[in-house]
Amino acid sequence: MSTRAQGAYGQKKGTSQSSPLVAAAVALVQGQLTKESGHSPSPREVEDRLLLASPAKESLLLLVREGRTLDVESLAQK
Repeated sequence: MSTRAQGAYGQKKGTSQSSPLVAAAVALVQGQLTKESGHSPSPREVEDRLLLASPAKESLLLLVREGRTLDVESLAQK
């Protein structure tokens, strides 16, 4: 869902819709890993944590890496 003109809501697709969510998830993971380890995590450490918390869906295998979806709720519970 996204906001539209005159206070309405509607569905949109694409990277302009997903980028803010991914950026928020990365910030969340960076904070978690920094708190756990006491140092700033590497990009690979962040990616690994994101992938571990991202369930795979067979229907997405040909569309996205390993068919995974971003599960921010799961990340927030770590």
